[in-house]
Amino acid sequence: MIELFGAIVYCVYSDKERILFRTSNEDFLYQSEAECCSETWIEDISFPELLINEEIVGVSKCEFPEKIDDSRENHVIKTYGWALKTFKGVCDIEFRNASNGYYGGSLELVKDKYEVVVNSNQDMLKRTVTIDGNILKLIA
Repeated sequence: MIELFGAIVYCVYSDKERILFRTSNEDFLYQSEAECCSETWIEDISFPELLINEEIVGVSKCEFPEKIDDSRENHVIKTYGWALKTFKGVCDIEFRNASNGYYGGSLELVKDKYEVVVNSNQDMLKRTVTIDGNILKLIA
């Protein structure tokens, strides 16, 4: 997410697999990626409102301990994250990967072409965008 450094964020959209930042520079779309035999998802985005109309002045990785979840087939849960800092505060993006403990996951910048369609006929608080058939909700 280092690509966001120096950008002014106008709005943020997300679902459990993707996060889209519309910024002063360009759109940045990140997709959850999982290695073989695992799954990765976005678990939480804390305080995304701190990003709005603010410049990203710091980007850093966050590290968390592994957890064992015996109720899942892939029982090792690895938690990863990014901290996006503005002068208003810090927005943490937490994502997780479930596997047998050998595999991992990530959030990767989408470099392929994609089309963002703003579904603007909705109420402002329920606005969404569609990217390649996937609907992302406005979160900030």
